[in-house]
Amino acid sequence: MLLYYIISLILFFIIGTFLAYYSKRFLTTISISDYFIANRRLTGFLAFMTYAATTYSVFMIIGLVGLTYATGICSFGFELTYMIGTIILLTTIGYFIWREARKRNWITPGDMYLDMYGCRAFVYYYTIMCLIALIPYASIQVLGISYFVNTVLGGEYFLLSIIIAFIILLVWTLLAGIWSVAITDAYQGIIMLISGLSLLISIVYLTFTKLNLNTILSSEIFEITWPLDMFIAYTIPWYFFAITNPQVVQRLYMPRDENSYRRMVIGFVVFGTTYTIIVTLIGLFARVLAENNIIPFIDPKQRDLVTPTLVNYVHPVTACLVFVSVIAAASSTINSIILTLTSMIIKDIISNIKTLSEDYAIKISKVLITVILIIVSIFAYFRPGFIVDLAVLSSYMLLILAPITLLGLIFVDKLNKPKYTGLITLITGSLISGTFTIMHMLRVIHVFKSTIFGVPIPVLTLIVITCVMIIAYLIEKRVKNL
Repeated sequence: MLLYYIISLILFFIIGTFLAYYSKRFLTTISISDYFIANRRLTGFLAFMTYAATTYSVFMIIGLVGLTYATGICSFGFELTYMIGTIILLTTIGYFIWREARKRNWITPGDMYLDMYGCRAFVYYYTIMCLIALIPYASIQVLGISYFVNTVLGGEYFLLSIIIAFIILLVWTLLAGIWSVAITDAYQGIIMLISGLSLLISIVYLTFTKLNLNTILSSEIFEITWPLDMFIAYTIPWYFFAITNPQVVQRLYMPRDENSYRRMVIGFVVFGTTYTIIVTLIGLFARVLAENNIIPFIDPKQRDLVTPTLVNYVHPVTACLVFVSVIAAASSTINSIILTLTSMIIKDIISNIKTLSEDYAIKISKVLITVILIIVSIFAYFRPGFIVDLAVLSSYMLLILAPITLLGLIFVDKLNKPKYTGLITLITGSLISGTFTIMHMLRVIHVFKSTIFGVPIPVLTLIVITCVMIIAYLIEKRVKNL
């Protein structure tokens, strides 16, 4: 079986590298706009595939499968809430951001906030905050590959898998920037969908050949087990993901016209709904099989090992597809995160300190991509926690950007911008979310299970930050009128 995995990995890498090289050879020009946002030329297909592949990472095929296995049907509701929130945001605020990005030539999310608040200090602080918040989220992609390789090969291949992931991610990102990322995202998104469906069919077939329907439906996995406050705490950061995470905000800039943007949204809805159903069903059926001793029972404390365990009970072709899809899911997301973070450092910080030529800026970008990827790999090596928890924790840290973005859109066209309102809100919010995040990591509290005055911590954070912003705006407006 090891030979099959090696062959499938080599084929996956060769095809992906060819596509990445093709994008460099025929599609890219030497410009910052083209390297980071494809010069706003993505078709509807590429736009939705890169948006979907960026969003649906190892979090799904490893993390959500494990979460569903451990906690039941409520996990589907958790992910469905994210889908609903994203659809609402993409069809309203997202369209406005796409339109304004074209009109104002935004390349990074920092450009957007600069036009909202007119405060360069805000953009500097925002860039550093995103770098800190997204390192854990990027690291879970490498973690997912490592968990899978370790489990299916039955040995200590953790470091080796991190090195493999590093090489693939580095080559594809460096080749052509966003063009290679977008094209390989499309390639990887298709693999993710096919492999997920193949695994689900195999698991469903195994279940129904071993168990009858009554036994399946009697499983405790179909019971509602999440307390309401925990459900809200997990879903709120994810609900606003589309306007708080810079790697997906930047993807709103890329569709070439209104029809391409519309196709991006429709395509994402179809892909996202399908993939969510597939992944959660895999987790549910895996738990049913484990409860009936058809597969080994996996301790919920090791829930990220569910998918790697399942591939031992399916056809080798399906197992190889899943193996490749884990790498695909990881690389499509981490490439996007690293490319976005690099664009923010180059465009929003370095270029404002020293004037750079387009060619020199791209060369520095490639160095930064390598450095950030090394940091992410080192962070992943220490296995900091569950994949889902780390993903939601990153989104919680960025949740403070929801009111800043939503209210900030009001100020885009204003000449007299509330310069200090955004900065005060951002600093206050990062201190609050940062404090709770540190307390969570020290196990003093659990951000998604603890409450304060009966209110889930993410909800309380959102309320406090919104109030801070409104008060800061009223005070700044009053001072200006004096």
